[in-house]
Amino acid sequence: MITWVICFKLTRISSASALLSFGLAPFYMFIATVDSDSFLVFTIILSILVFAKHYQNILRLLKGEESSFRKK
Repeated sequence: MITWVICFKLTRISSASALLSFGLAPFYMFIATVDSDSFLVFTIILSILVFAKHYQNILRLLKGEESSFRKK
């Protein structure tokens, strides 16, 4: 949640914030779970699925076409 808020404050783009949060989730899980590899593997798989599902959003972000909450 903190990652999303910081990214959103900087970019004002919700989808970029969500993708960054899911991209960092395995890293956070690695730090948080010392003994449980199954949670880490699950988080990695979940992050991959999120990125695969939001492929079109990623393309729009790279093209600069994704909508944002910036004031006009």
